[in-house]
Amino acid sequence: MTPMPKDPKQRQRLMLIVAACLIGAFASDRLVFTPQWTAWNARAARIAQLEQDLSRGRDQAARRAELVRRWREMEKRSLPASPAAAEDLILKSVGQWAKECRLDLSSVKPRPPAEGGRDTKNACPRLGFRASARGSIQAIAQFLWRLESAPLPLHVDEIEIAARDKGKGGASDELSLDIQFNGLLMASAPETPAPESKPAAETPEEPLS
Repeated sequence: MTPMPKDPKQRQRLMLIVAACLIGAFASDRLVFTPQWTAWNARAARIAQLEQDLSRGRDQAARRAELVRRWREMEKRSLPASPAAAEDLILKSVGQWAKECRLDLSSVKPRPPAEGGRDTKNACPRLGFRASARGSIQAIAQFLWRLESAPLPLHVDEIEIAARDKGKGGASDELSLDIQFNGLLMASAPETPAPESKPAAETPEEPLS
């Protein structure tokens, strides 16, 4: 340890040097190191936030691509733009599925607008239907599966299944099914061009004799 000088002037000069060093260190901490440390922490937090935003954006881009792909597939399978043609297609399809599942389809018809039927004023117009049928639990299950997994854009709203009373013979193995479902008119289906009519072949004129 360096001894303190005995000369008062030298001690005063040394104390001034020490004080200047302390003031310089304090000023450096306040003006240089602390702002740099704060800025470094802020940059680190900003980098972490940007990395999270980038990861979230990549996930959203991947989901968007998947949603666009699925939407285009649904557009390809959409119903005809004409409500009458769409109703006809749905009625025929439901009847065919019931036949294939061995389900006794007693009725299938469009619902009135007051009961959630045809609604063509929304962005995604829809057609409402109600169907009643009876059959075994296996037939009903197969029919519902065909309806839910159909390539047509159909959505089931309500399902009611009840046991049928056989009468004097007791309970019946058949069940009754009441179902309400919608068909979505998501896009205009491409129209099939009508076959071109070929002009009739001209009959060659017979030479005058």
